Amino acid sequence: MKKTLFIGALFSTLILSACTEEELADFFGGEDKEITVSGKTSNTSAMAEPEVSIEGVYVSPGDASNPTDTSDSSGDFSLQLNENQSFYLRASKSSFVSISSRQMSLSSDEADIDIEMPAETEAQDIINAAFITAPQLFNHAWLVVDVVTTTDDEANGYEVALSAVPSGAVYTTCNGTDSGLSETTDAPCTSDRSAPMFITYYDTAGEVIVSVGDESQTASIRMGEITSLEFVLP
Repeated sequence: MKKTLFIGALFSTLILSACTEEELADFFGGEDKEITVSGKTSNTSAMAEPEVSIEGVYVSPGDASNPTDTSDSSGDFSLQLNENQSFYLRASKSSFVSISSRQMSLSSDEADIDIEMPAETEAQDIINAAFITAPQLFNHAWLVVDVVTTTDDEANGYEVALSAVPSGAVYTTCNGTDSGLSETTDAPCTSDRSAPMFITYYDTAGEVIVSVGDESQTASIRMGEITSLEFVLP
């Protein structure tokens, strides 16, 4: 019996020695693999914003813990997340508005993610310009959308469809005021647009499916925070 066990163990060793590193990792550690998500945090003056807390928030946590990092003096951050597991990025820092990304599930590394952090006062100024009623940042859940082409130019004439009816919504002009229209407009602007192309808010937190053309994204919205989406269309 001992001889049989020894031969069986030797045979297993020979099989494992022919495996790739990835296959060996799967054999000993299961099928969960990690991908790297990295990028930069900046402020609205396009300068690096350090000490921003970045969290990869798993949509269905299970046994996984949310990875975190803090952007360095150059604004750089890097997270390791589980491959093919839905998550979104959340960035926060004192006196700045917390920003969340769309929900995503990745099978490979994602780099060059840019997160722009508006100060709380800056965000409220944008809201005041866009909405006559001047809703307050802190007691609503905010969602903003930009629609651009593959050359990163703003795209006109697109309706933003939402799976849940918001409390308020505005398509902005170049100076950030309400265009009064029901689609993106006013591009190209002679200078940078003063606000996102579409701004909406809800009175409760939750999930919203956002569609532009044939593309859809899912947003997790939180009270007093902003979820920012960008649609890149031909």
